[in-house]
Amino acid sequence: MDIQQILDPNEKIMWQGKPNFLAFCIRSVPAMIFGVFWSLFLVPFYWAWWTGKFPIFVWAVLGPHTLVALGLLTAPLFQIIGWKYVSYAITNKRVIVQQGIIGRGYNLIDFDKISDVNVHIGVLEKITKTGSIQVVAGMGMTQPNTTRNALVGIENPYEVFKLLKKLYFDIKTDIEYPNKLRPETNPGYNTEYSKNEKQ
Repeated sequence: MDIQQILDPNEKIMWQGKPNFLAFCIRSVPAMIFGVFWSLFLVPFYWAWWTGKFPIFVWAVLGPHTLVALGLLTAPLFQIIGWKYVSYAITNKRVIVQQGIIGRGYNLIDFDKISDVNVHIGVLEKITKTGSIQVVAGMGMTQPNTTRNALVGIENPYEVFKLLKKLYFDIKTDIEYPNKLRPETNPGYNTEYSKNEKQ
């Protein structure tokens, strides 16, 4: 299912893209490395079970830990498969994140619900010359009922960030202060703070 099919009649895509393949997939490498150490930790327990030093019911403990190890070790594979189904869009109304391997899922973040937007460029992003744009919808990072979405592995992240920041600021301003109610001039727009100014 394409993003175009879920748009409102008067909704227009202002930017659309996919994460950089390497930047998206490399994010799972730390999990895989942790999975290797996790698996090595399990080796003595498997050896003890194989030599008969542990009874068969030890699988009640080893089983779940083995599943965790398999999940960590295969994380890059699922990341590679999942990349095909990830797509991002910024419209004149919202941010859309499409993802999902088995079933397609869409996260829709309306501009009037966004409380914060920022750019993150970590070590892995620097390697791939990309960045992640984090979108917070709700009361704030630590508040309940707050949702967080990230557009990861974005090329030219600052340009996309500036576009999103401008769009969501303009839309929220229009909602809270419609154009027809705005004065033609507002001296407050050009005021500057001076530390030497007397109170």
